[in-house]
Amino acid sequence: MEEDSFKTPDDCHNCEWFNLCRNGCKRYRYKEEKYYFCKVDKEFFEYSFIRIRGVTDNLKENHLRRQSYE
Repeated sequence: MEEDSFKTPDDCHNCEWFNLCRNGCKRYRYKEEKYYFCKVDKEFFEYSFIRIRGVTDNLKENHLRRQSYE
């Protein structure tokens, strides 16, 4: 049964978001083991990733700036 959690369709391995999604929760997989919310997750990651990256870059920059004052 645990092996089922690791089954992924071939197109998942070529997806740029695979490391974040990992084919989602197995409860929400359908034919050929495809994650039901795949399309929605991709849209979310595409929309939010650059914004989250901007926030983390800002935090790093502020942290470095504070360190230079010490």
